[in-house]
Amino acid sequence: MSLGRVLLVEGIHPDAKSNLEAEGFEVELLPKALPEDDLIKAAAGCIALGIRSKTRVTAKVLEA
Repeated sequence: MSLGRVLLVEGIHPDAKSNLEAEGFEVELLPKALPEDDLIKAAAGCIALGIRSKTRVTAKVLEA
């Protein structure tokens, strides 16, 4: 049983994915930053979002 879905964007180190999965999370790892609308779609249903410097988490993303 998964503890929840986590989205990691912009080439977060694969060890982060492995560590989160070992703790029981379902993890999606994306290599590049996403435009706002794509980020909204990709993050739907996530309980956590891991980003680096190019990703902008706007109010619109948080509201969605």
